[in-house]
Amino acid sequence: MNHWRVRADIVTPPPLEIERVWLLKCMPDIPADAESWRILQGYLPQPSADAQIENDSNTIPQVGRIRSVEHMNGGFTYTHTIKRGEGLVREELERTITREAFAKAWEATRGRRITKTRWRVSEGAYTWEIDDLARLGIILAEVELKDPSDEPMIPGWLGPSILREVTEE
Repeated sequence: MNHWRVRADIVTPPPLEIERVWLLKCMPDIPADAESWRILQGYLPQPSADAQIENDSNTIPQVGRIRSVEHMNGGFTYTHTIKRGEGLVREELERTITREAFAKAWEATRGRRITKTRWRVSEGAYTWEIDDLARLGIILAEVELKDPSDEPMIPGWLGPSILREVTEE
């Protein structure tokens, strides 16, 4: 079964995430104008090949990833995401959920949770995201692309911290 949705005789491909990722050897000198988020993330059971995402923000997620993001202004957002595939280009289905749906689904993520601080830095046409998974000792940098052939220039503040690209890992 393919993962395309059919509506009124029109076939639309699923939304795609095109993203490159690097493992960092140390925390870069983040520019002062960066936005900072505190993220709680939990992983639900692996999605089946035909898993669907609900449109109702009150529906309790059963598969995929749930995330609570605390923004710099003190506000929160809650999302449910299902990703399929590996490497540079993957299918990504994402929706906003309510705080209540997040809290109910959170119990099912026990043993599969991470916390991280994310910094978002705009550089030209791209937004670079630096994730510090402090408890795991991992720091990642990622950038979303519009096309798989895009070759963004690594910002000067980030380059010295890069250990290696891990997009395909």
